[in-house]
Amino acid sequence: MSRMIACLAAAAALVAPVFAETPAPTETFAFHFTFRQAQLDGAQGAARLHRQLRVEAARACRIGAPSAMRLVDEQCRDQLVDAAVKRINNPQLTQIHSGATAVAAD
Repeated sequence: MSRMIACLAAAAALVAPVFAETPAPTETFAFHFTFRQAQLDGAQGAARLHRQLRVEAARACRIGAPSAMRLVDEQCRDQLVDAAVKRINNPQLTQIHSGATAVAAD
């Protein structure tokens, strides 16, 4: 069985505001991530799915310039991954994500 996770995220635009009191514009978009429940079988499967989720979230959060020079809005990516992991609600995936988040914070 295939499941699709859809997460909405607000990503800050790359363009800096002209005036300090002007808030940065935001963009709202839908993020769709499709996976099979069987992919979560075992720690290796959950780890592989987590990597795939981060890659897809990074693609969704690309900003600016031609493809070779695009930057990834890391905050956007992290928010998408956080939301998707919570929505999938799988203990192994959550544990892997918690470990990855702790390592990234160091």
